[in-house]
Amino acid sequence: MFGLFVFAISALSLLQIGCSNKKTSDKSSANDTILSKISIDTTNLILAVVFENKKAYFIDTTGKIVINKDYENADNFSEGLAAVEIDGKWGYIDVKGNIIIKPQFEQAGNFSEGFACVGKSITIEGQYGPQERYGFIDKTGKIVIDYQFYYSASFYEGLANVASSETGSSFDIYYYFIDNTGKKILSTVNNEKFKQAGKFNNGIAKVETTSGLFLINKKGTITDKTSDMDFSETNNYVDFGIYRDKENNRLVDKDVENKHSVSSDMSSGNIEVERGKWGYKNKNGAWVIQPKYSSVGYFNYTYMNKSTKFNK
Repeated sequence: MFGLFVFAISALSLLQIGCSNKKTSDKSSANDTILSKISIDTTNLILAVVFENKKAYFIDTTGKIVINKDYENADNFSEGLAAVEIDGKWGYIDVKGNIIIKPQFEQAGNFSEGFACVGKSITIEGQYGPQERYGFIDKTGKIVIDYQFYYSASFYEGLANVASSETGSSFDIYYYFIDNTGKKILSTVNNEKFKQAGKFNNGIAKVETTSGLFLINKKGTITDKTSDMDFSETNNYVDFGIYRDKENNRLVDKDVENKHSVSSDMSSGNIEVERGKWGYKNKNGAWVIQPKYSSVGYFNYTYMNKSTKFNK
C-alpha cells in the first residue's frame, strides 16, 4: 500500500511516488470534556480509524465502534468521506458506512478542497505493461483531472503539487503545482525545475532545485532560503486531548526514546511508541481507550468546514 495509508499513520515524503497524503477512568466524562471544547453540528462526528486482526474500522472518542465493516484498510475521514479498501480496491464511504464512491482505485487519498487524488493502472503508449498514474476525482467519483501524474498531493490553497516525467522514466521526475483544472501554474524558480515541492501554507511553499532549498510564494518569487529538508506532507489534525500510545509506556518516561522508537506530531499532540498494542491516553497519561489495536489513526472531524468553531 502507498504513502497515505501505512498502518500507524505516518507522514508521506515527496520522494515517494503516489497519492499523498492512529482504559481506565470514566469514558463518558472524558468524552464530555472533549465535546465541551467544540461547537459543531451533531452530524460532524469525531472519529479515528483503528486496526485489529488485520481489519480496519472506525471508533469515536469513547472507543465505541461507529462504523464496523471489516475493511481491509482505511484512512481517516476528510470532508465527510473516508477512503476504504474492499476486495483490493479503494473507494469512499460516508459517516454511516454507506459506499458513496464504489471501490475501483488502486490508491486513494483524502479529500481536500473538494478533490481527492486517486491512482489507477493504465496503458501508456511506448511503455511496457500497465503503468500506475494519478489524477483527481470530485465527490461524485468523476475524474476531473485525468490519470497522468507519477505523484500527486492534496490541494491546499487552490494548488496541488504533482510530479511528471518528460522522458517517461521514473528517474527523470520533476515537481510542479497545478490548479483544480489541471493547469500548470508554477514549475520553476530562477529557471530551475523543482526536484521536490511541499504544499502551500499561508501562501508559502518549500521547494528544492539544483541550487538549494527555498521558500517561494505563488508567483514563484523566492521569499527566503531554508535548510529544512523535511518535505513530509502532514494533515492538519486537531488536538482533542486524547493521545495514542502503546501498552505499558509512560509518556513522562525520560528514557523512552532510548528504549523505543518514538515519533510525535506536534500539530496534533499525538505520540506513538513502538511497543505492545495501541490505545489512547489523555494529557495526564491516563488511559481513555484501552490498548488493544494493532495500529490506530488520529481522531479527526468527519467533516471540517468554516462553521466548525472552537470554544476557548
